[in-house]
Amino acid sequence: MSHCKKACMSYGFTLIESLIALFVLSVGGLALLALQLKGVEYAHSGYQRALATLIAVDFQERVWVGLRLHDGSCNDASDFALTGMNVWSRASADYDSRETLPGVVVTVSDISSNCVIEIKVEWDEDRFAPESGGEEFLYKFRVPADESWPS
Repeated sequence: MSHCKKACMSYGFTLIESLIALFVLSVGGLALLALQLKGVEYAHSGYQRALATLIAVDFQERVWVGLRLHDGSCNDASDFALTGMNVWSRASADYDSRETLPGVVVTVSDISSNCVIEIKVEWDEDRFAPESGGEEFLYKFRVPADESWPS
């Protein structure tokens, strides 16, 4: 009889062990899902930052080409940057059919005394954090002085 008493008591213990193991595995599975979600979020953020960099470099190239073709000085650079603003604003209005950022706004700073231009690219980011508002990317470059252009 003592043998049956010992064996009968062990049945419930195995069930408790199984339930605890199942709970630990489900917590681990939820942690993996959260990790996957963060990975997707960071990949999307990296994609948007790459597009912001592309927009800023496009502005820089427009300024350099405009200055070179029109023999302009560094004071004329903001005029050529404004043409880039028109292009990217139209692309943002037609967001579904083009590769751009949602609600993109590009701001070109005044040119400093040493011909440095700052471009700020701002866009709406509400896919993962609706309360955060938006993101921004700052890009600075120097316009070559008039005498540095090759003839």
